[in-house]
Amino acid sequence: MSIHFEKGRLTIEGKRAAPAHHARIGEIDAADFRRTFLVPQGIDSEHIAAELSQGVLSVHLPKHASVKPRRIEVKAS
Repeated sequence: MSIHFEKGRLTIEGKRAAPAHHARIGEIDAADFRRTFLVPQGIDSEHIAAELSQGVLSVHLPKHASVKPRRIEVKAS
């Protein structure tokens, strides 16, 4: 599996393996896949992370610090 981020697009490519045994017709076969997603502006592309755990892919797209909300202290005079 590979993940690429370029020009505001996140592309995930890979190959889904066929199950070890086929009990019925119509089960999932092996297949190549490619999905591309438009990513909103403000994502910190240097810190994009991905994890594959128990067959589930999680992709973390953190906001860049300049677009995160920040708390502003109010000073009483």
